[in-house]
Amino acid sequence: MSELMLDVDQAVELKNAFRRGDWTNAEVKQLCEGNLLRQVREVVRGLAEIIILPVKPSLELLGTVTIPATTNFFLAGEHFVKNVQSGALIKIDFINKNCRRRFFRNVMDITGERVLQYYEPLRDLLDIQIIDELGGRENVRTNLSDIYHLVEKQPNGEKNGVLLTDGRVNIFYVVCLGGIGILFLHWNKDASGWFMWEGDIEDPDEPEDDYAPRQCFDKRDGSNRIFSPLYVTA
Repeated sequence: MSELMLDVDQAVELKNAFRRGDWTNAEVKQLCEGNLLRQVREVVRGLAEIIILPVKPSLELLGTVTIPATTNFFLAGEHFVKNVQSGALIKIDFINKNCRRRFFRNVMDITGERVLQYYEPLRDLLDIQIIDELGGRENVRTNLSDIYHLVEKQPNGEKNGVLLTDGRVNIFYVVCLGGIGILFLHWNKDASGWFMWEGDIEDPDEPEDDYAPRQCFDKRDGSNRIFSPLYVTA
């Protein structure tokens, strides 16, 4: 084993190099374990090379749906109403209190025609990771009027639209009081109605009694569906 000893200057050089590369303490620890540093040394000596593999996508784009322009201001509390009677325009069985508090107090302005993209995650992802992959918070903001238009097309859980109605969850990142929040939309086949509840992007560890899934991928049942606006840049 080498008797190498690092002086203060060399230790500082290493620290600065790791900082330039945005290394975390956990990554430095992993580098120091096993034979990984020995392999890096072979690269330094010119006896090996590093091949960077292409990054596999985390989300698969399934399609797009056009949301028509609105002609009136949209007040969510007047449209999303719990009602599972046979004559209900949209059968909604459950809306949690936090969903009402965070999303239903906003009055949505009249908007032009919009296009939503919908995705299927290909691996386990937290919401913050999904948002980063889609370009950040400004690029994932969906309006409640957009969601209402989609639900209008499947008011009784019909399978002829873009919303999942087979037990999986539709995920939206919605403009709300305080910025942006997660809205989960799920067709409950047993209760014969839509379930709506909210989640917090800032806290990936959802409380045990919150319905919101921490992750959006399930190899057994299939993935949930993620919706995000299509933004065209010049």
